[in-house]
Amino acid sequence: MKTTLVSATLKEIAPTLHFLEREAEKTQAFSYNFKGLQIQVLITGVGLVATTYSLTKYLQHQSPSLMVHLGLAGAFNPELSLKEVVQVERDRFGDIGIEESDGKVATLFETGFAPENETPFTRGILINPQAGNFLRRVEGLTNAKTTGSKYTLDRMKEKYPKAEVETMESAAFFYAALQENVKFLSVRAISNYVEERNKEKWEMAAAIENLNKTSIEMLLTLSV
Repeated sequence: MKTTLVSATLKEIAPTLHFLEREAEKTQAFSYNFKGLQIQVLITGVGLVATTYSLTKYLQHQSPSLMVHLGLAGAFNPELSLKEVVQVERDRFGDIGIEESDGKVATLFETGFAPENETPFTRGILINPQAGNFLRRVEGLTNAKTTGSKYTLDRMKEKYPKAEVETMESAAFFYAALQENVKFLSVRAISNYVEERNKEKWEMAAAIENLNKTSIEMLLTLSV
């Protein structure tokens, strides 16, 4: 089975890479054989554009059986705990559209620029049909810039009341995987709550630790 681990930055999956360097056979840079499981690691860079470009280029030449997106997320949902690891089941682009005079954003679907049920969208949403039950399922919102002010937070909550987590890459990952018919999972650890920006309240290091514990457990399960 050929599995690709995808992350925006090396920092977010460094413990998993250290595990593979120690426990797996390294076949080439960022490629490993772990108990018969072929693993490649793809670092895309941060944000929608870098993720889309990296995945498009990668999938032109590679055909993984499974792609796993690993990273951090901010939580809109206060019921989610800091450091908790979740699975993004549904996602959408939050700030791609047309800004109206009152500051609100109309989506491309609402303005008629894109059909809301055209592949890979379902009612304007990107849905993972392979989402399992090994982690709590959540609905994501992907923005070109993270939310850091009360004004933007209020606007996002009003526009997307079901959104539970925010990332800068997840919908781009969903989009590429669905377009190329590649099975995928999106796994995120909660590093902070989406609120007025205050990094002193973040739990980034602990979130990365929990994310990679989950990542390694997944690799051990897949290799059986």
